[in-house]
Amino acid sequence: MTPIVVVSGFPRSGSSLTMQMLQAGGMPCVGEYPAFEDMRVAPSVGVIDRGWWRSLAGQAVKVLEPTLVQIPGDVPAATIWLDRDLDEQVKSNAKFLSAVAGVRIPRGYARDLRAVFVRDRAPSIAALPSPPLLLRFEAILANPWAVAQALADHLGLVLDIDAMARAVVPRGPACLAGLLEAELLRRAEASA
Repeated sequence: MTPIVVVSGFPRSGSSLTMQMLQAGGMPCVGEYPAFEDMRVAPSVGVIDRGWWRSLAGQAVKVLEPTLVQIPGDVPAATIWLDRDLDEQVKSNAKFLSAVAGVRIPRGYARDLRAVFVRDRAPSIAALPSPPLLLRFEAILANPWAVAQALADHLGLVLDIDAMARAVVPRGPACLAGLLEAELLRRAEASA
């Protein structure tokens, strides 16, 4: 059976960017560009039917919080785990929640979320169905061609490395003022 590619990490770690790269390289991806969110693998779902997982063979799926979304151990999977500078990741989470959901960010949020990410990283990686390729968001931005090649090598697939690297919008690793996802959607709509 062809493996599923599981892209994982905590929110705002670069998982959507990695999915964008995989799609640009020719890999079918679950969910819609640019975020590739799919409610069938939301943390609130819990145990998901084994048959559905098997139907994803040869596709990439983004799974945030892998301790809450149980991937059956008998389903072949190649996994990728994303990390990001915790301060920037926490800032990005707060910005996203405020901008998209209108959530008022309470005092102490950054400290508490940072502690959760530190505490839950090892158990989350252990919950993945296979040892992951560990990637850093900052490395993707610094050298997208090298990361694209590392992804193809880890997955054992022939992917369009140049297209994968070009999918990365040049920018620094600091949390942006606006939401890049909104800009990506505008660009996609304009080119359609």
